[in-house]
Amino acid sequence: MYNLLGKNRFWILLFFLLLLVSSCIAYYFSQVRQEQCVAYIYQDGALIDAVDLAKVKEEQQILITAKNGGSNIVCIAPGKICVQEATCPDHVCVQQGWIDDGIYPIVCLPNKLIIRIKDENGDTTVPDVMTQ
Repeated sequence: MYNLLGKNRFWILLFFLLLLVSSCIAYYFSQVRQEQCVAYIYQDGALIDAVDLAKVKEEQQILITAKNGGSNIVCIAPGKICVQEATCPDHVCVQQGWIDDGIYPIVCLPNKLIIRIKDENGDTTVPDVMTQ
């Protein structure tokens, strides 16, 4: 009976050790990723601004006007970006909220605005599903 309890204790300790190590690795990579993020703002398919989110010190706002007369107010804060106000009818871009990684871009279809976050090399900041 004692031998069985000792084996279970070993596996429990090993499990928590692996959980701790994997948490530390995930935290490290999330910090590295945030330091290298650049937000690319596209209007009608053309790049109009690139903002290094690591260099932003205080919150700022940019007014972007579309050719159709619509507009978006983009809010940039340290490490994150969002669309604060928009004249589009559905306001999906505003409801998306803040983004700080490249998982989902902010898209406003009526005003043809896209905000993507990529690393300093121009790659998205999320790993690919497939690995080589």
